[in-house]
Amino acid sequence: MGKELAVAFLREAEEILGKPKLRLEDVIQACEKLYKAAEEAVKGLARTYASDIFREAEDRGRWTVTMLERAQRRISRKLGDGVREGWDVAYYLHVAGFHEAKPDAEAVKSRLKPIKNLVNMSVEG
Repeated sequence: MGKELAVAFLREAEEILGKPKLRLEDVIQACEKLYKAAEEAVKGLARTYASDIFREAEDRGRWTVTMLERAQRRISRKLGDGVREGWDVAYYLHVAGFHEAKPDAEAVKSRLKPIKNLVNMSVEG
């Protein structure tokens, strides 16, 4: 859970986005992989920087978006705005990309860096 999954989801998204020709289905899948990478990064960081929220999720047996949002705010206060930026971009891709299929491949690629930074923070933190 957490860091390892975040890295795996990020790699999968980068592989998809690295294809020479992307179909709409590829873009949608990449959006969801990037969201999952950010989600797992927040969970991993919450273990250290928002342990009460992490324990709450463990007690419930699942994370909610509200809990992830609370965790990222707390982590952002400790680690900086890069956490919030990565989470915000990932959430946008989850809604606009996965659910609504709005962004094209270039729009998704242009949003990769903040999520990659968030995943890197989770690996380093």
